Amino acid sequence: MKINRMFQDKDIKIVIKENDMEVIHCMNQQTPYFLAIDVRVYCQDVLINEYFRNFTKQVNIQHYNRFIQKFLEDSAYRQQFLVYGNENWEGVISYEEKQPIHPKCLQDIQALNKRKSVFVQELLSLKTYGTDCYSGMQRNELKEKLNDVHVKVIESTFSDKKLQVAAMRWVARGLRVAIAIKKIEKEVEFHINNQKRSV
Repeated sequence: MKINRMFQDKDIKIVIKENDMEVIHCMNQQTPYFLAIDVRVYCQDVLINEYFRNFTKQVNIQHYNRFIQKFLEDSAYRQQFLVYGNENWEGVISYEEKQPIHPKCLQDIQALNKRKSVFVQELLSLKTYGTDCYSGMQRNELKEKLNDVHVKVIESTFSDKKLQVAAMRWVARGLRVAIAIKKIEKEVEFHINNQKRSV
């Protein structure tokens, strides 16, 4: 079951991760562990709210998905899990089961976002590990999801619309816009160099 997930709509990003400390606590106390998660809400990459839920019985994928959907779409429901932030986040993000990003991709994105500088090989190695909902998302739909400033920066950087879409998809997945742009630039350079070597 995929536990770690991320959802994004314009300036708001929701990051869901398993609470490792609760796992350790249950092991030390020799008490049953079913699942404990942290849900962090970011606005323009600034943490505004944190929520915590400790499940008290066995959780299957259907149960977990229903919880996520209700959390994303019902502000009154999520209030009970608030542990950080002066006010409950009142927004709504529509839930789609195909939306979660692959956990390894999400982990790599989060790691890169914390870095001040990124190596070229790290950019080229970043991948989706399969198809997610952003893989087939088109330009207009991506523009509706992203911050207008980010869209303008991407459009001013790339004249080719295919490259614009590629960068937008990575930003939609949660990658910082500057890193997403650099990734696409390095991929283009890598492709051109490969073509030259093959001639």
